[in-house]
Amino acid sequence: MNKALPTLFVVMYFFYSSFLFAQENNLVPDGSFEHKYACPNTYGSVRLGILKHWRANPTNCTPDYFHTCNQAGFSIPDNNCGNQSPVQGEGYVGFIARIGKPANAADHAERSYREHIQTKLMTPLEPHSRYVVRLHVALSDYSNFAVGNLGLLFTPTPQSIVERVAYEPQVKFEDIINDKQWVELTDTFIARGGETYLTIGEFENTENKLIKRLTKSTKFKKKFSYNRAYYYIDNVSVTFLDKLTILTTPKIKETLAWEKVETAFGKLEVGKPIVLKNVFFEFGKAELLDYSKKELNKLVILLKAYPSMSITITGHTDNVGKDESNIRLSKNRAKSVYNYLVEQGISMNRLQFKGLGSKQPIDKNTTEKGRQKNRRVEFYVNEP
Repeated sequence: MNKALPTLFVVMYFFYSSFLFAQENNLVPDGSFEHKYACPNTYGSVRLGILKHWRANPTNCTPDYFHTCNQAGFSIPDNNCGNQSPVQGEGYVGFIARIGKPANAADHAERSYREHIQTKLMTPLEPHSRYVVRLHVALSDYSNFAVGNLGLLFTPTPQSIVERVAYEPQVKFEDIINDKQWVELTDTFIARGGETYLTIGEFENTENKLIKRLTKSTKFKKKFSYNRAYYYIDNVSVTFLDKLTILTTPKIKETLAWEKVETAFGKLEVGKPIVLKNVFFEFGKAELLDYSKKELNKLVILLKAYPSMSITITGHTDNVGKDESNIRLSKNRAKSVYNYLVEQGISMNRLQFKGLGSKQPIDKNTTEKGRQKNRRVEFYVNEP
């Protein structure tokens, strides 16, 4: 008898049990797109209401549905948009994340068209709770372009997406996805509480979109009337992870205006930046390191002591690297501080965050010491 078989069985059982647990606790109804009213036989069938739990968003966009029951252009694995087997089950959805730039001067001006899909969660999300999101995406064979910033937006009511407007999804995958095999995307986020609807797609405005041309061939344009970044999506899940512990501090009466007292950050003035001196991140990333919490807890105590105070958090980098990457990194680091404050019970209405990249250095970027000073997170008090 092969002695490795019992071990292999245990490992396989563990993963299978974990998979069943994730499916049983999945708040997304029909995350693998199996519950249909009919076999798909035309483009835009999601808009036409072919799926029981999913809808097109906005209502006039045309995401597609593919299923093994179809024998023509909307079958699996071969269909009008490429060749792809499902991650699991017998169906998946396809949508246009972005329209690409014109292939030549004779084309019309660039469009901002994009498609999203939306569903109602099984139950609303709980406040101050972390959730794990997972989904699989694959770029279709007939795509001239690939995009980044695909995301998941959670809202308390159905959110109708406007074509040229930017939204702030709770989960955003910034890398450009150009893999034509399934890629699993996973992340965690903190719920504010009451989020009931999930919308999936790309949420940037036209100016901030992240798009990459893969080929200059016009054959796909002839097939679909325009160049596009088209993705298949399957196996979507949202599962509860844990409830966050809120930092409690003694209640302090706001007997004096904060302008008149010396705080843990010195004397505060409206609009005057204060550097958070002991806030650290992993190199090149936005994840807060644990020993940043001591400094951030001072800020939590300050905000709880003065409940009328609101602040703006700003992230900064040195000038190494591309401006676009620095802006994105600085914004994500500022958002990490914002998220920590929200976790500790500070209202989102009192907080703003933004990334300024290398635009506002406080020292020279010609030395390592200077660059280190420029890599920082600050906050300032907003006008009352």
